[in-house]
Amino acid sequence: MRRGVSARFAVFIFVSILGSGCRGNVEQSLKGTGGDTVLHFASVAEESACADPSCLPGAWRGQFTNGTKVKTGTISAPSGEFAQDDRCARDAIPFGAGRGVASDPFLICSAPQFEQISQAPSAFYRIVTDLDFGGRAPARIARFTGHLFGGGHRLSHVRWSSVPVDGSDTLGGLFDLQAGQVRDLVLENFALVGPAPLRPVRVALFAIRNRGILRNLSGTDGNRIELGRIAETRAPASEKPGEPDFLPHEHLRIGGLVAENSGLLEDIDWSVRVSVAAPAGAVGGLVGVNRGKIHEVAIRSWARAPEAEALGGIAGENRASMSDVRVALMAFADGTGIRRSTPSHFVGGQDVGALAGVNSARIADADIWASVVGNGNVGGAAGVNTGRFAELVRVRFHGMSSGGERTGGIVGLNMAGARVEAAFADVTVEALQGAVGAIAGENASGELLQSEARGMVSVKQDSPRGRSSAGGIVGRNSTLGGASFSRGGQVVGCVAAVRVYAIGDLGGVVGHHCADCRISDSHASSLPEGGPGLHCYVGARAVGGVAGYSEGEIRGAYARTTLSDIARTASRCSSFGRVIGEGDASRVKDSASRAPASRFR
Repeated sequence: MRRGVSARFAVFIFVSILGSGCRGNVEQSLKGTGGDTVLHFASVAEESACADPSCLPGAWRGQFTNGTKVKTGTISAPSGEFAQDDRCARDAIPFGAGRGVASDPFLICSAPQFEQISQAPSAFYRIVTDLDFGGRAPARIARFTGHLFGGGHRLSHVRWSSVPVDGSDTLGGLFDLQAGQVRDLVLENFALVGPAPLRPVRVALFAIRNRGILRNLSGTDGNRIELGRIAETRAPASEKPGEPDFLPHEHLRIGGLVAENSGLLEDIDWSVRVSVAAPAGAVGGLVGVNRGKIHEVAIRSWARAPEAEALGGIAGENRASMSDVRVALMAFADGTGIRRSTPSHFVGGQDVGALAGVNSARIADADIWASVVGNGNVGGAAGVNTGRFAELVRVRFHGMSSGGERTGGIVGLNMAGARVEAAFADVTVEALQGAVGAIAGENASGELLQSEARGMVSVKQDSPRGRSSAGGIVGRNSTLGGASFSRGGQVVGCVAAVRVYAIGDLGGVVGHHCADCRISDSHASSLPEGGPGLHCYVGARAVGGVAGYSEGEIRGAYARTTLSDIARTASRCSSFGRVIGEGDASRVKDSASRAPASRFR
């Protein structure tokens, strides 16, 4: 292969064209994209090597060979009979042109042609123009195993206006992907509106299930799911009178894009509004339940499901890998027409997080701008992070967490060997009662490592289950107990510069610290205005620069403050101290009232 030839010279490539496909003899000029470099390719790769129909004429970018060497290059689209987009006949049925193979995909240039995909679900397809469905919902393409390449075109105005009350266990969704790939599409004004279903169902706007690949999809602000209360219907005559025609609501899985994912979602830019008034299981702005891989996703979402078991901005339940994700600001036009931004917003029931309601897998490299509200376990990233494989790594949260029994800036409840590492929270955390912390509400036999928090946490009442607690890093550091989790929560290498307003136990790092738990190499830093920022509501019990109440090990932990500073803001507490307010002081080792500067900015 010749390299480095000046772009001033014409370089010719012989491309094999057969019929209207890729074989024959055509002479074509090839220009390089790297400065003056021009690549000279001897031949086009065989049809079997053409993995992407976009390498064909019309958008010719693909693989070319010189002997056994494969190189990627770009060729201008041929003219005349080889311009494939011009071959598509809008009035033709089933398709506008093509043979449905990789080298000559079926071309789609009308909505009726799109609906014919279900007749050959394993073929290759290419959309060559925007498709408007006029407010109706085409029949779902079941068991799709083919390849659909959208070319960046729009699918718009798809609407499901009623919900089946019997006989069906799915609702919405253009596809049920068993394998294959769908890519390069824009979804606009997809809507699913009606009463909630009676039977356990999967609900989604684009795919009921994904076991293949969804890549480079984007959605506009007009996409929405609105499910009201369950409609009243009579039980079928064959059933015993009074028996409901539905199974428990935890089977209901709702995803803004996909209900259940066990394949790959990659390079997704998604915007959606989700409102579910009825009880539900897992509700996600992108996916109801994720068992596959989610990579390079940005989402802007408003989601409200106050009776959901798990609500997540990306996934209601995440059971597999998620990386390079972003929960972004939503843009809107105010009354004057000026475009403004607001954080993504999530209001849920039991377990609520901007990434996942419940996470049991690895989530890495996430940026979040959101407000999160719930009743149970509420976290900026995850409501619950549970299990030895659960990790929240390099997660950065900017916003507000509010409401639950356990409320944290990153996670509400971190438990059972789960880990939070290198996280950052610039956050306001508020709850009426329970355990609150700028990183975690409660850390029950979990690990909080090398994380940093700024902002404010507040809890105003004692919980019916016991004293409330608040900390700059974690409200309650506890243990699950038993043979599997004899070790309590670990807080290692964390830094907090957080105002803490609380009743019960409050500390610069940890509010309540159990006997089997450990704090090491962590400190509470001074606030910009000076002082520890520890403020007691009437009835508060114990205040400490590091931990409010502590029976566990504290080693190498510091509070950048003095006893007089603590006394000034915590005078209404029953006891206070510069390291711990109350508890077993004999387990405090190598700790003092000064600290190094923050190491984790």
